[in-house]
Amino acid sequence: MIKQSNLRPLFLVAALVVVGCSPMPLPSAGVPGTGPTPPVVGAEIAGPGTILQPLPTGVLLLTEPKDGKGFERNLAVCKAFFRTLPSTAEVRAEAPVAPNLIATRWLSSRQTVGSRDCTRLVNEYDYARAAVLLRRIGASNVKGPFFVGYLGNSWVAVNGSSYADNDLDAFVGNWARTILKANEDYARLDLTGDMPATPPRQTPFDKPVREASGIELLLIGVLKTAAELLYPIAVITTGLAGR
Repeated sequence: MIKQSNLRPLFLVAALVVVGCSPMPLPSAGVPGTGPTPPVVGAEIAGPGTILQPLPTGVLLLTEPKDGKGFERNLAVCKAFFRTLPSTAEVRAEAPVAPNLIATRWLSSRQTVGSRDCTRLVNEYDYARAAVLLRRIGASNVKGPFFVGYLGNSWVAVNGSSYADNDLDAFVGNWARTILKANEDYARLDLTGDMPATPPRQTPFDKPVREASGIELLLIGVLKTAAELLYPIAVITTGLAGR
């Protein structure tokens, strides 16, 4: 799903929707010697100083729990995240050549993380940074969790609000397929002309277009006629002033 604003560079947006809930196998890293290595979505922990680069990349955004139920929800998300996606370190170690990785980050408030114990990770999650990123996609007051992927100056997001705690593996898997599809769509853009391969839909940043009313058209005509009448007078006055 491609959308483009009137500004350059391109702005790609996928609606904040939940893709189908049926679990599907994630794409594999491919077999060496059979062509270009397909991208692989991997999990990674990012500290507060980590820049979300290189692109494409993703981030898992959580809302700060207000009670024990909220904490348990984030705990279930954490377990599904690391259970479903391979770690980027594992993918790099096992790949015979440099892998084509799309890292999805778990935001940590600590510079160094010693383990993947989810109780600790949820306690040390960078909720302040996540809140900023959630505001940028207009999801501050939404239950979540959210996955957001960045491609150039574009983003794509998947909302996991409707997923039950026991179905979060499917949410993570659907995220992987969504960012892979968005990456394919982005690669099809004609970047030399800043035009997508297919006509874009209107983005939230496009102002609605309407036809001018009769009164507005009349006013435009009057102003145009006045400008045409005043132009010769302005030229004569300028000429006299210059003598």
